[in-house]
Amino acid sequence: MSSLKDIQKWVHGVITNPNSVIDGANSAFMGDHKASIETVIAPSKTLSGEQRIDIYRSSYFIRLIDCFKAEYPGLMNAFGEELFTHLAWCYLQEHPSTSYTLHDLGKKFPEYLATTLEENVGDRQPDWWQVFILDMATYERTCVEVYSGEGHEYIPTNDIFGIEPPKVSPSLRTLKLDFPISECIHRFRENEDVEFPDPKTSYHVITRQNYRVKVFLVDEEEWEALHDWIKNPEQECPQKYLRSWRMRGIVYS
Repeated sequence: MSSLKDIQKWVHGVITNPNSVIDGANSAFMGDHKASIETVIAPSKTLSGEQRIDIYRSSYFIRLIDCFKAEYPGLMNAFGEELFTHLAWCYLQEHPSTSYTLHDLGKKFPEYLATTLEENVGDRQPDWWQVFILDMATYERTCVEVYSGEGHEYIPTNDIFGIEPPKVSPSLRTLKLDFPISECIHRFRENEDVEFPDPKTSYHVITRQNYRVKVFLVDEEEWEALHDWIKNPEQECPQKYLRSWRMRGIVYS
């Protein structure tokens, strides 16, 4: 007789299989042997054992798709829900959930979209709207990582007068994008009737301050100054930007 643990592992293998419950049962083990669905899941008056467990499999993947919709709301409205759901589903076939946390689920989605685009366009240059889609995916995923990641709120400090040497916030992320995503993302997330913006190289600085994600558009000069200092932290922080960087949570001490 199989143990409860063996049955639980078998059910997990069946309902998380990206193809079907039949494929799941053919690849999952019940302890040291394989088991058919009919020998584990009894039929009801109206449903077979296969149909009953497939309800759980469908619910599992619907939940994962819902996570994508919550993480990429602007991207979903830019694509349209039907196409977005299809792309998320295809992604899950190649990158099934393997982590205890759903935070990691969509981590590689921007990379997946970029690879898919590269395969489709071949040697020609992608259309401008395709580049916009990739920028938006990168932007939304970065904001999720800043929100869920480490911030300087956790780091105790006695420097109430701001006289200690500044340090870069561990939450800091920088993005150089081909479109000013931060200027239009709210309208896309609210699903307003908006057109894609014109291309414009944009420098985004994303950080977290008091547990809230902050996004700043900076000019190229400030961007370069920040990157130079990040690469050479032993040098003095540029005094021209120090006060504003402190206020915006880009640096702390």
